[in-house]
Amino acid sequence: MDGISIIIPCDRERIPLLQITLEKYLEFDMHKVEILIVTRTIESMEEIIENELLPIRLIKYNDGGPYFNPARALNLGVSRAYYDNIIITGPEVKPITNIIEQFKSLPKGNYVCQVFDLNQDGSIRLSLVNKNFRGDTPGFCFLAMYRKEDIIAINGWDEQFCDGKAYEDEDFGKRWVRAGIPFEVREDIQANHQWHLRNDVKKGLEINKKIMDQHDSCGLIRAERGFNLYE
Repeated sequence: MDGISIIIPCDRERIPLLQITLEKYLEFDMHKVEILIVTRTIESMEEIIENELLPIRLIKYNDGGPYFNPARALNLGVSRAYYDNIIITGPEVKPITNIIEQFKSLPKGNYVCQVFDLNQDGSIRLSLVNKNFRGDTPGFCFLAMYRKEDIIAINGWDEQFCDGKAYEDEDFGKRWVRAGIPFEVREDIQANHQWHLRNDVKKGLEINKKIMDQHDSCGLIRAERGFNLYE
């Protein structure tokens, strides 16, 4: 496998979690690896990390939506990625295993990894993704690697979801499956989802659930407003 681009959407309030995650990446061999922090609210790299030991780029964008939804950040990040192997993850997702070494040992492909959700005391609450749970689609990308050309094939994440909250990941995975693109669940590549307060807004969830249901009913494969906005 050639180089890797890591896309991490992040708003300012998640900086403390991101800093813990980046400390783990310092343990890895980051040769031919880049990290793209895609943000609406972080103004400079100095807010995130003081040293220059990690190959990080800060990409700013204006979402404009009332809720945080990462669809636009993900499409923008993929469009700016230098490499064709794309890791999608979050600021709170801290690797357990040496994910960079593991990914680089694999043939180029699409991989969804096992991530454990932590309680506030650091204990494991549950496995968020594994072969028996959420493993039927590659959409729950707490930690996942995709081939850039396969992301483009379904036009990335649908930015209609930026008007509401959540469901952009589940929709992405369903459209991927409809397109017949292969993927593999790797339970041996692991990370922890650090505890943080959840702010689920019912109205935002209802908006996006309706969009996903519409896509399901018509068997949509390519996002209507997706990666093509950045070509």
